[in-house]
Amino acid sequence: MFDSDPDHIVRRMSSRDDGGDADSICFYLDPLHDRLTGAVFRVTAANVQEDFVLYNDSWTDPIPISI
Repeated sequence: MFDSDPDHIVRRMSSRDDGGDADSICFYLDPLHDRLTGAVFRVTAANVQEDFVLYNDSWTDPIPISI
């Protein structure tokens, strides 16, 4: 990724899976190619990570984290 003015990149910290207010990149995966279900992975400029399952094209369900 490239930003011509990196001093304006927002790097606010938040809790994991919080979806805070910061610049981020998000990947949507549609492995069944049905355009209804899939997985979403997002990481912010402050390295806050978020992931969830997407179903019925607009509803989400957080992926549980096992420790």
